[in-house]
Amino acid sequence: MTYQLSKNSRIRSLLLTLVLAAFALTGTTAHAQTVAPTVSAVSASAFDLLHLTSSPATSSIFGQAVTFSVTVTGTTGTPTGAVWFTDGSSLIGIAQLNASGVASFPISTLKPSIHSITASYKGDTVYSAANSSALTFTVNPRPVTTGVNAPASVVLGAGAVITGYVFDDATVGPGGTNGGPTGNSFPNATGPIFNLPAPRSSHAAAMLSDGSVLISGGTVAGSAVNTLVNYIPGTIIVPDERFVAVTGNMLHARSGHTTTLLSDGLTVLITGGDTGGDAELYTCNLATLTGSSVATGSLQAKRSEHTATLLPNGQVLIVGGTVGGSAVSSLEVYNSSGLASSAVTGHLAYARSGHTTTLLNYSGSVATLLVAGGDATGTAELINFDTSSKTVTQVGSATWLTARSGHTASILADGKTVLITGGNLIGVTPATAVASMELFQIPTSFTSFTSFTTLPTPAGLTTARANHTATALNNTFVVIIGGDTDITKTAEDFTPAFDPQGTLGFFDQYGTSEFTPVNCTLTITDTGASTCTATLTPSGEGARNYTFVYASNGNHVTGGYNGGTLQVAPTQATVTLTVPPTAAYGQTGLSAVAGGGNGTGAFSYSAGSSTACSVNSTTGALTITKGTGTCVITATKAADGTYSETSSAPVSIAITKAAASVTPNAATKVYGTADPTLNGTLSGFLPGDSVTASYTRAAGNTVAGSPYTISATLNAAAGVLDNYNITNNTAKLTISKASLTATANSASMNYGASLPAFTGTLVGVVSGDGITASYTTTATSTSSAGSYPITPVLDDPNSKLGNYDAVLTNGTLTIAKIATTATIQTSTSNVLLKNNVTLTAKVSSTTKPTGSVSFMDGSSALGTANLDSTGTATLTVNNLTAGTHNITAAYATDTNFTGSTSSSITVTVQDFNFTVNGATVTALSATTSNHVAAYTMQVTPTVGSTFFGTVALTLTGLPAGATYTITPSAIPAGSGTATVTVTINTSAGRASNSLPWPNGGSTIPKSLALVVFLPLLGTRKLRRALRTHVKSSALMLMLLSALLMAGITSCGSDAAAKNYSMALTGTSGALQHAVTLNLTAK
Repeated sequence: MTYQLSKNSRIRSLLLTLVLAAFALTGTTAHAQTVAPTVSAVSASAFDLLHLTSSPATSSIFGQAVTFSVTVTGTTGTPTGAVWFTDGSSLIGIAQLNASGVASFPISTLKPSIHSITASYKGDTVYSAANSSALTFTVNPRPVTTGVNAPASVVLGAGAVITGYVFDDATVGPGGTNGGPTGNSFPNATGPIFNLPAPRSSHAAAMLSDGSVLISGGTVAGSAVNTLVNYIPGTIIVPDERFVAVTGNMLHARSGHTTTLLSDGLTVLITGGDTGGDAELYTCNLATLTGSSVATGSLQAKRSEHTATLLPNGQVLIVGGTVGGSAVSSLEVYNSSGLASSAVTGHLAYARSGHTTTLLNYSGSVATLLVAGGDATGTAELINFDTSSKTVTQVGSATWLTARSGHTASILADGKTVLITGGNLIGVTPATAVASMELFQIPTSFTSFTSFTTLPTPAGLTTARANHTATALNNTFVVIIGGDTDITKTAEDFTPAFDPQGTLGFFDQYGTSEFTPVNCTLTITDTGASTCTATLTPSGEGARNYTFVYASNGNHVTGGYNGGTLQVAPTQATVTLTVPPTAAYGQTGLSAVAGGGNGTGAFSYSAGSSTACSVNSTTGALTITKGTGTCVITATKAADGTYSETSSAPVSIAITKAAASVTPNAATKVYGTADPTLNGTLSGFLPGDSVTASYTRAAGNTVAGSPYTISATLNAAAGVLDNYNITNNTAKLTISKASLTATANSASMNYGASLPAFTGTLVGVVSGDGITASYTTTATSTSSAGSYPITPVLDDPNSKLGNYDAVLTNGTLTIAKIATTATIQTSTSNVLLKNNVTLTAKVSSTTKPTGSVSFMDGSSALGTANLDSTGTATLTVNNLTAGTHNITAAYATDTNFTGSTSSSITVTVQDFNFTVNGATVTALSATTSNHVAAYTMQVTPTVGSTFFGTVALTLTGLPAGATYTITPSAIPAGSGTATVTVTINTSAGRASNSLPWPNGGSTIPKSLALVVFLPLLGTRKLRRALRTHVKSSALMLMLLSALLMAGITSCGSDAAAKNYSMALTGTSGALQHAVTLNLTAK
């Protein structure tokens, strides 16, 4: 607490410095070296310090403009600075000395009374401060005229309803060339200085001590600002009002804040707004329109769209607003210096934001305030705030039929009327600014508050506004500035009509108690006139005189004694009246029937002020015009010269509502289509009421949410539907599923190829549902040739498929076999019989074929071989017959490849024969002649003229000891038929140096004998070798001896002829042919 007090002390010191600085800038600060001024005036002594004058000189009427002027003449130049004008101890305004040393302050709001006006010059750097003598000035009430409307006659015992009028009769005031009442709005002149520099809303405004209005902050071009503007008022007669920018901004940009001139007349307290709960004290130099600001104690809560009201004791009451995004009902209060805020005990009846708070009364330490609008339910409430205990209590609350938010409420110059302007009507969507205005007549008692009745003004604002400001000026005007709409950089002035307020009293003119005195309270009309109604009941027949007197509330002259006369006729016999006890709205065939009474006067009928029915004044036929309330009928028998007019007692008819119904027709639609036109049936409504119905259904457009309720909204002129008991039936809108088809397009591809992009057709998707189709198959790029389904797949990212009957139609993916090409090669195209031929087939395709290849010789199969990884098959054969063969390779189709057959290749297979003279021979015979035998034959190819390969000729079976030659021994490839000669020579077996073989015909050759015996007869060297190897040679010697012995036995005998069989074989590879050679050796 000690720290807080110290902090407040520092703030007070800083504020005192700012105030003193302001005084210096406005010429209100005293200085040590000063010269007392001399003040001159038309009738003043040259020795007077200050002389105060007024215009008018001594008096005015309430609402008339009065200008107080003072001229200060110095001995050293013209004095400068400010002059404060006070009424008793209350500051009424501040004015600056002009170049002639004259300060003037106009004001029109001084209340009817005798005022003591003083001018206080605050001095400047040359002259010291000085005060004028008090000037007595009288403000008189405004004059009035009065009148009544009354019936010419009345039946004895019946009451006479009299309406009284009081008219403002002033010819001076704020409106018109003569200053009469207006009760209207007038826009400012066009031009840049007559309006705000830019549209501004949610700003704050406070009237300063010089009568100008300080406009702070607000929203400009969508953003809160910290700038200030000063509005200098004019009059309708002299429209010199203008806007001037103020130098020196607030500490922070603010919107939805408050600006309040404190009771010191110099300091403005600025609180809250959208930017937070801080506050600042702003001081404006009225002479230069420059200002500066210092921070002060923050709000208890961070508020915006709240109100701040200066109370007579200097406190500033903060009410409601938006805290943390929600309207609140709390209050707090600043002290008179604006340095600190304290919490208030108690709260509003309703949370409010964008409301108004208006001080209506201050008694003792209790302020009574009207808090209106800004709540969700549309109410106004009256509260009492005890400034001593800082406690709020509720007097009461009431419904406000035209409740608003973002509006303004200003007490007019009469102090008895609150002007409410613009705003947004609560409960109307979207929020729209209105131009209407209304007046609230401040009650004379504040003990209860159960109704809040306002009077719409005949004319509204010239521009619809919300979140604007309205400030009551010293000239009785209310200036309305800015607001939310695009053109509300404008300003306009409301001029009050000065409707007389108070009461009218009706009395017996002569005090004979012919009437019971009646007082009625006047009701304003915003036209310069007020009315009230009273009922006078005379006690006797004949002429009865009355008078009425106006009792003012202080703003108008009390009096207006006027009189009138009522003619009271004698009482007739009772007039009876029969009516139906009840009637329903619109019911026909009803009548009122009167009877009784005296005299010959005709009956007439009246429904009086009843709004629920009307009656034909002559026939009594009834028309029920409303469905609620009571119809009160009176029958009157006219006077006939003897009897005065007399009426029946009023008879009531209870009015009931007519039964009516509205029944929507059921409807259907397909999902995704527009709603059908909804319609229905109205029953029981009167044709003349022009009741129509519009039909709507519950929101939603899904099949799952279906059916949706169809309801009816009845349309009729205001109040018509109140006349019916309406049965509001409902029906259903059913949404059926939409048809959706997804059809996959068929596609084809070759085996082994990449899958193609699949397409299809999607029909029936409602725009915006986002359903798409993709197409897939079970096949892959390696799947075998064949047919596979292409299946549509629906993608439903927004879960909309439940609204469709989806039909999915597959397509077909055809994987075709790949075409192949078969080629064949041979290892040789010419081959000898039984020799190997290698056949090589190559099957080509876009991918590797599989399977086998059949090798065909014409139509005969040679064999089958499987394809290897390169698509090659190889078959080696050696069984081709001699001749020419057309060989093909046939690739049979398989699962994935088409069959193909190569072109044929020719393989020629060759054989050969042994022929003699062209004839094939298998054996030849020959007999040795001189031990020689010769065979001659041809070796002939069977196909072609030349040999495909070399034929090698060999001889087997040759007799022992015989020799042979084959010429040629080989037939080279490429040569033709060859003649072959085989020569056998057996002469070596028959020579003389031969020994006979033991078989009797053979001999041992000499050479062999030599070989055998030579080791025995050899050289010394051989004999040594023999000795060396004697052991190993012994066996050989024994064998040779045996052989010799055998030969010796046959020596010298003739041998017999012998037959031998030999084989001449021709070989080429695996092919062999032999011819037998028979030999007879002699």
